[in-house]
Amino acid sequence: MANIDPTKPTTGRALTQDVRDNFQACIDQDTLLQDQINGNDADIAALDGRISQNESDIILHDGRITQNTSDIAVNKSDITQNASDIATKVNKAGDTMTGNLNAPQVEASQAAPTQPQHLTRKDYVDSLSPLPATLAKAWVRFNGTGTVTIEDSFNVSSITDNGVGVYTVNFTNNLPNTNYAYMGVGRRNNATDRPVSLSSGTDASHNPSVSSIYFGTWVHAAAAYEDPLDFSFVVFADN
Repeated sequence: MANIDPTKPTTGRALTQDVRDNFQACIDQDTLLQDQINGNDADIAALDGRISQNESDIILHDGRITQNTSDIAVNKSDITQNASDIATKVNKAGDTMTGNLNAPQVEASQAAPTQPQHLTRKDYVDSLSPLPATLAKAWVRFNGTGTVTIEDSFNVSSITDNGVGVYTVNFTNNLPNTNYAYMGVGRRNNATDRPVSLSSGTDASHNPSVSSIYFGTWVHAAAAYEDPLDFSFVVFADN
């Protein structure tokens, strides 16, 4: 903008030119300010666009969250239904199996199985308790050398080593009485491989009881009790 010096005389033409110059300078400054305003308006419009886009994204995410929440509710309902179905189908404590048990190509249609692949009905299994007199009430196979080792057994809880060739077989469940039949045979623990037989007790104080039986393993060739390499013992009794 041109400056007018009031101390200097000016002609009318010069004064008019100064006014024009000042007016033009004002116009130029206004134009510059207008350009800055327009630039700010453009920035504001861009920010408004970004805000609108973010709002759209938020709305979209809200929709997805709502859908996921709905899916979770549906899945929870399915889980609850499945748990109810399982509770209905699985037998609970105290339930009794009745009728025949069916399996693919196999049916337990008779009480006593006649083939190895046949299933066995529960009523037949129940009839075996107590065990018939034709079945062994207890049996055991053990190694008597060193620490006594039970190799296999039925209704035998443990074996007590009472010394060389003398043992006590302890029953898991008591026998019905002391009038049971028992027998045993084994192998000697040396190269001669002489048979080892059962000797019922070693004195009169060791009679059979319902909970255990005391016996010796006797080698006739040596006329002595010996620890057998293996010994098998079995008990039969009435119900």
